[in-house]
Amino acid sequence: MSQVWLQRALDEGCFSWDHVLLKLLGVILQASCAARAGDIARSPFYKGMECLCWKHVQMTLTDRRPPLSVQNMTLKLSLDYTKGHK
Repeated sequence: MSQVWLQRALDEGCFSWDHVLLKLLGVILQASCAARAGDIARSPFYKGMECLCWKHVQMTLTDRRPPLSVQNMTLKLSLDYTKGHK
């Protein structure tokens, strides 16, 4: 899906790549966590910050020898506010 999304933006053009990449990253994050949209994004119906925040994200570089690569990076997310726990 993400490949088609990017290919369509290349073929048909887009106003801003920022907009395309922001939407794409949001969908990929939600799909990779097997989460619902309300578990990651901040809903206007909640009073506090009951969403995925930077404090819930831990990025680690496993191999620090040059050349550095994204392949050596791990990401740990904790979904503290899932359905029924908000």
